[in-house]
Amino acid sequence: LLIEISGIDDPVNDDDVTVSIIRGQERPVRDSSGGLLAGMSFSVDPNPKWHNVLKGQIRDGVITTTPTNINIATDPFVMPEHNFTDARLRLKIKEDGTLDGKLGGYHKWFPFYWKYGVGTWGVEATNNIDLPGFYYALRKLADAYPDPETGENTSISVAFQIDAVPAFVIREEQSAQNGRVLRSVSGN
Repeated sequence: LLIEISGIDDPVNDDDVTVSIIRGQERPVRDSSGGLLAGMSFSVDPNPKWHNVLKGQIRDGVITTTPTNINIATDPFVMPEHNFTDARLRLKIKEDGTLDGKLGGYHKWFPFYWKYGVGTWGVEATNNIDLPGFYYALRKLADAYPDPETGENTSISVAFQIDAVPAFVIREEQSAQNGRVLRSVSGN
């Protein structure tokens, strides 16, 4: 995933910034200590489904965004995508350019169960997960978006930790004048 922050006039206090969460086409590379290698270049996936644009503000060096829906592509063999509703980001830009933050919002609870449940007894045996217990815990703890017919909540509060390193974002755009593909680079 690529996180691109634009429109920053003041890195400490700014009332209007844009945060984009975009799927990159290349895989990140690890450095010799096992962390993500900074300064790499990533091409933007052209599929608009994976382009999330959030409005936000900076207060005391912390970016917070307004609630919106966010779609993120993940591992196709485990859970192909995450679809958050009323999601927001809270990001601290550190002096070295890295990001530390959280993505929080609501997510339908059944896909979280299904990513384990599809593996049936093999998942229970190797991961020590009680699948019926997991199912009923998610269902019981769901806290948002009640089904209009049953009244049961269909979504659960979720939070993900975000740790990011500086990178370059490469966008390809078709020129309207001559049909040529233009590349633009931003970031780091």
